[in-house]
Amino acid sequence: MFKRSALKPISFVIAFTLVMLVAACSSGNNNNAKNAAANTKENTTNTAVTSNDTAAANNEADNAAAEPVQEVDKTPVEISISTWVPADSPEWHKISDAFTKKYPWITVKWLFNDPGPNTIKAVTQSIAAGEPIDIFWNPTFVDVVQQGLAEDLTPYLEDPEYKEYQFSKGILEPFQYQGKQYGLSRGNDTFIFFYNKDILDKYGIDAPKNDWSWTDLVDMAKQATHPEDKVWGIANDVILTIFAGANIAASNGHSDHIMDLNGDLQNTITYVGNDQNVMDDHQFMMDWVSKDGIMLNDKRVKEAGLEGDIFATGHAAFYYHVSPTIPGFKSQWKFKWDIAPTPKGTAKQVGTSFNNPMFLTKAGKHKDQAFQFMKFWAATVEGQKILMDIGGSLPNSTTPEITDHFKQMETYKGLNVDALLYAASIGEVDPTIFIPGGAEISATNSGWGTDAFQKETSAYDYFPTVADKANKAIADAMAKMK
Repeated sequence: MFKRSALKPISFVIAFTLVMLVAACSSGNNNNAKNAAANTKENTTNTAVTSNDTAAANNEADNAAAEPVQEVDKTPVEISISTWVPADSPEWHKISDAFTKKYPWITVKWLFNDPGPNTIKAVTQSIAAGEPIDIFWNPTFVDVVQQGLAEDLTPYLEDPEYKEYQFSKGILEPFQYQGKQYGLSRGNDTFIFFYNKDILDKYGIDAPKNDWSWTDLVDMAKQATHPEDKVWGIANDVILTIFAGANIAASNGHSDHIMDLNGDLQNTITYVGNDQNVMDDHQFMMDWVSKDGIMLNDKRVKEAGLEGDIFATGHAAFYYHVSPTIPGFKSQWKFKWDIAPTPKGTAKQVGTSFNNPMFLTKAGKHKDQAFQFMKFWAATVEGQKILMDIGGSLPNSTTPEITDHFKQMETYKGLNVDALLYAASIGEVDPTIFIPGGAEISATNSGWGTDAFQKETSAYDYFPTVADKANKAIADAMAKMK
């Protein structure tokens, strides 16, 4: 999931760790039929059908009945899917086992490949060998489409079962290009704040509400900072400085999107990290370290006589990470804790979500069968329930059967699950996954979140040096697409 080029070794470890920790109801048709019957009864005086119309309707029905029913091809087939989870993972096999139970003639072979270049290499090599991988995950989108590796899914989306499924906004849109759908969502994760309830209780601090603000966070962090007790308000982490830092400008209305981006993200994209207001927003977070003293970078952690993850060891009140880590954290942390969404700014409340694409290989030999598996995974109640159970993924639909299942999961017992669902609802999918030039924007934000925070570099010194390069990367990628 993480693909920060400036953090390549760290990115893979985080991505691998996260994945390891890690539909519509048919009754609606009956209701529609009842409503239609009621409307017909109420309007009989205005909608009398002539005998000729009736005859024509009967002829159409007879013709339709006379058309042969297309048989489903049940020839035994094995399809392959390339992921970045271990191929022998028993948890992930639950979804393929359930699929094969529904479609006994289709079995699934799992393949493991590191995310990014190694996945692309594996796919291209499989094509060259004459045995194409059928489905693959990837943490980027545009390059896969440009290389002609991804099948246009648009014709497949006419599948009746798929069309009935109600996706939440933002699940499908990131993987659309020039009006066509090239990918489905592998999973839906979001970033959240974790907070140490013991620390908040000790210093008489109320727990954050779902609509809390960045100012609230700073005020609470100041109240929780007690160097004499070796307790600080906010735990420094690259996840916080990269992803939370790239939310603040959007939440204050200083950029159209997270990651300091303006435009429609399809035809017009501009990186605005060097805008004065945006730099002010980044400096706001840097001040937590260099001015307010409520957050420690690595150097200050050592000076305080601490080491490692100071939230995990009970020395910080707030921590920022992504939702699939919850199961692991529940087994690791020994203190009382809970979760809260990304805070709101002066304009709106917005967070970051991950929604990585799953592709149907254009050169695949079993595309119809492979799409059935993708549909089962991404667009059925049964598939989503299994995915939530095994991978910590958030619901991709507001269908009650799905959200009710999510709320009852043992994983979230004792936590503010409504805060988690709210966090998902305000999350904007990380645009660097799918926009042209996204890799350069990732590198830009990674540099700020890692190197700059360790050196306590001013936002006004850092961003003017990187903005032109970021915008050139976007322009070059856009030109290539055209």
